[in-house]
Amino acid sequence: MAKKLKLDKSILMMMAVFGVTYVSYTVPYVVLVPYLTSLGYTGTEQGIITATGSLFGMVMTMIFGYLCDKFRTIKKFVYLSAALLAVATWVFYSQTNNVFFFHLIFGMFMQGFWMILQGLTDGWAMEENEACRDNYGSIRAFGAIGWIFGGPIVAWVAEQFGYQYLGLLFTILTLIAFAVEYFVPDADKKPSEKGEELKLSDVKKLIGDKKYLLLVLLFFLAFFVLQAESYLSIQKITRLNLDTAAKYTTLKSSFQAIFELPFFFLGGYLLKKFGAIKLLMVALVV
Repeated sequence: MAKKLKLDKSILMMMAVFGVTYVSYTVPYVVLVPYLTSLGYTGTEQGIITATGSLFGMVMTMIFGYLCDKFRTIKKFVYLSAALLAVATWVFYSQTNNVFFFHLIFGMFMQGFWMILQGLTDGWAMEENEACRDNYGSIRAFGAIGWIFGGPIVAWVAEQFGYQYLGLLFTILTLIAFAVEYFVPDADKKPSEKGEELKLSDVKKLIGDKKYLLLVLLFFLAFFVLQAESYLSIQKITRLNLDTAAKYTTLKSSFQAIFELPFFFLGGYLLKKFGAIKLLMVALVV
């Protein structure tokens, strides 16, 4: 049977972290396409901007993961990534003219650090302690709850004050997240059994592992499908009516998070009953 949720202090604190941070995570992402469309960028230009950001995020996620393992800390890199993301978000949304290379560069940084920060937050919960790892699904559900409330907030600010105020919104939410995270212990990154420090040669061994490469390929194909669906559906909503795009793309995002909630809470039970491969296949087909 799946383990029952036991709400000890560490789990509650991590739930608070996910709830607050995922409200902020909506700011750089949920109105990206409506914003770029409003500036006159074509679908191809938007695709280049988002693809460049994904490529940068992929490379930097591996680098930050290596640094977290090497220095045995995740919390400090969460602070660093969030600060850099706040700067990138502020600068990106402050430029309300069509300047392609400006939005390409800062969009790359914004999307990249957005990806890094999400990965670091997940890693923090998984490596906090055994209780958090066993109840990760319930912790992540609070991220979905934060995402549900974050989308309408972003839409309201964009409609009432303009996209250029999203950087200020993200900075305020990030400072609130910092205040919550301050009271949460860092991840428990224990040294190897031999007491050896992580070296680049260890990374080479990992990359040479066939099972690891197969897993990477699986994730690549899965996220290829997921990103295509997400990007194209938002493009469709935006092109139907640009004036209401911010409102309805954020509603779409919030409804998706609502749909996720029961699966996060039931994640442990479903994994045990059906297995990860079957669940992944069903999700991709859907």
